Amino acid sequence: MVNNMSPENRDLPSTDSSRNPALIVASQRNFQYFWIAQFLIQVVCGAMRFAFLWHAPQLGEITWTVPLLGFATSIPGLIVVLPVGAIADRTNHKTYSLVLSVVATGLLLLTGILLVQDSLDIYSACILALLLGTIQAGSRPVFQAMVPKLVESRLLATGVALQNVGSMGSQVIGAIIAGVLISLIGTGSAFVLWGVLAFIAFISFYLMSYPSRNPTNESYARPTIFSGISDGIRLCFSSTPIRSLIFGGFLIGIGGGAWTTLLPEIGRDQIGFGPGYTSLLAALVSVGMISSTLFIATRRLFNNKTVYFLISVNCFGPGLIFLGFTQEPIWAFTYMFISGLYAGVFLTTQRTLLQENAPSDFVARIMSLNVFVNAGTVPISTGIIWILRHMFSSGETLAIFGLAVTLLSLLLTLSRKSTWDRHFDA
Repeated sequence: MVNNMSPENRDLPSTDSSRNPALIVASQRNFQYFWIAQFLIQVVCGAMRFAFLWHAPQLGEITWTVPLLGFATSIPGLIVVLPVGAIADRTNHKTYSLVLSVVATGLLLLTGILLVQDSLDIYSACILALLLGTIQAGSRPVFQAMVPKLVESRLLATGVALQNVGSMGSQVIGAIIAGVLISLIGTGSAFVLWGVLAFIAFISFYLMSYPSRNPTNESYARPTIFSGISDGIRLCFSSTPIRSLIFGGFLIGIGGGAWTTLLPEIGRDQIGFGPGYTSLLAALVSVGMISSTLFIATRRLFNNKTVYFLISVNCFGPGLIFLGFTQEPIWAFTYMFISGLYAGVFLTTQRTLLQENAPSDFVARIMSLNVFVNAGTVPISTGIIWILRHMFSSGETLAIFGLAVTLLSLLLTLSRKSTWDRHFDA
């Protein structure tokens, strides 16, 4: 297995191999500070998107204010995520996170004050939503890139899993907290409170000890952002292992985009659910993802990451086909939980393998490219759905996506067999 891990984590203290690896990683003070800070930032990001969309009808006609604010919070995922990776690979990740936390604190407090004073109009709301959406898009790849420098190489899968648990849980918890706080104290006060949480994240990042950068030739020889992006893309396409892993992310992204778009219609028209039970289907996916991710985090030895990666990516397509033809509620609930299980396995193994095979000066850029591929497939899926829905039902459309993902996953597995054998663990 190729391991281009940064040298900083080799200086971490040795650990007792008999202990639960999740407890080992969770007991390290610097990882605790990191986990708390990144969890708070992501909780706030999940909450603010819900709050903007909830408040949108008070800013104008609902038919255009909701889509407009939804677009403002999500479009940064396509625009800024690649430059973020290039910037983060040229700066200390701790410094980057401190600046991000301070900016988030200021924006959240400003939004809260404008809401309390009833001074927030649709124009300022769009600007603030865009800026806070940029914070959200700019945090994910950098937080993922920080894990290899905070845990030992042999515990990387556990560190990635624990970080994933925080990321997955924060999105669900953020939306729940937003609804509760808005009901209790109002939207403006809720934003002020989230600003306080972002400042607590700043303090946690400040207390965290993090390795200083170890400059190498590439990162500082060509210091522009655009050259950094192009170098990251060039590395991805020139490295068969990284290219194969990113393609796996593309398959999951395009299938997941179809799944999230078509699920409400399938739940309502095909299975006969109301909005509550349909949302419960999505919640079961999160439960399954967190469950499988925690399972990985507690394994003392997790050496067969490639096998788990290939199994999980090949489960996704058949699962979409199954859901596309499912009409019985019990089978729909069962599938959603199982799909969450292998989705959690995929996310953890794919990110771990990417971090293990990316040079240390490229980790943030590679993770940014992976996030970009996932986010960029959503509009592609939507466009394909728009075409197919003129000819097929929602369930049949999802099954077509499932068939395509199944065939491409098999192609990825069989055509890259030598790559899996040479570059990854057996």
